[in-house]
Amino acid sequence: MLITVVAIGIYLLAKIPELKGKAPTSIASRVTLPTPFAITLTPQPNTFREAVNQAMSAAKITQLAKSPDEWKTVVSQWEAAMALMKAVPSSSPNYVVAQQKIREYQRNLNYAKKNAVGGK
Repeated sequence: MLITVVAIGIYLLAKIPELKGKAPTSIASRVTLPTPFAITLTPQPNTFREAVNQAMSAAKITQLAKSPDEWKTVVSQWEAAMALMKAVPSSSPNYVVAQQKIREYQRNLNYAKKNAVGGK
């Protein structure tokens, strides 16, 4: 509903230049909304959820990794999870948890890096 109100407000602001210079009349007679009035909603990415999913994937392959090459894959998975978690905006309700997860993922990344170099 908020999006609808904002969209109407933007539309009305765009009409102000056209309305200047016209004789004052009721607002209803000066503004016509397109029919049908449709708003296309673009889903916002849920970076926090993507980061958690990426970390779950990294955790799964961590349990299976044996060779240095497999550990390098684990490293890249944890790096990707951290990058996504770092992209969680400060306006997100998950921001505080994201900051905690970044530290957790860093520990997991460090562990994977050690194993990628020396093997398990």
